[in-house]
Amino acid sequence: MPIYNRFFFDVDPAVGTAAGKLAEAAARLNAEGPTVPILVNLPADLVAALRKEGHSVPDGISGQALLDTGSDSFAVDSSVVEHLGSKPVDSLRVKGAVGPAMEQLVHPFSLSFPTTNLPALPIAFCVSLPLKELGIVAVLGRQLLKKYALIYNGPAGHITIAG
Repeated sequence: MPIYNRFFFDVDPAVGTAAGKLAEAAARLNAEGPTVPILVNLPADLVAALRKEGHSVPDGISGQALLDTGSDSFAVDSSVVEHLGSKPVDSLRVKGAVGPAMEQLVHPFSLSFPTTNLPALPIAFCVSLPLKELGIVAVLGRQLLKKYALIYNGPAGHITIAG
C-alpha cells in the first residue's frame, strides 16, 4: 500500500525552534492547502499516435496539485491544456461553491506524482479551469480521494495519503 507523507516545515535544523517550526508548518498547510507534486502529460496512447504521425510531443507540466474534498473530479490549469495541445473529448457541468454551474470541456491526461510513491493515473479526464493564480496546476477531487485515506493534521502541518 503506497503511503505519502508531506510535512509543511523548513527541514533546515539551523532554522528556528521545534515549537516555531510546528507553528510555521501549520500556517503553511493552512495557506497552501494539502498539495502533492504532480506531472501532467498527454496519455501514452495519444503520445504514441502523435509520434507515429511524425508530430512532436510537448514536455509535461509539473507543479502542485491541490487535494480537494469539495471537488468530485479532476481539473488542470487552462495553460496546461494549451501547452499540451489536448483536444476535448466531452463536456461536464461544473458548479463551485459560488456562482452558476457552467459547462466545461473535458480533456484526457496522464497524471503522475514525482517524488512520491503514489501510483500514476495513465488516463484521467480533467476539466480546464484557471488555477495558476492559486499557485497550483491541478485539482484532485473525490474521484481520486475515494481510493485513498487522507489525513489532514492541521496542528502539526502534515498530510498523509494512504491507499
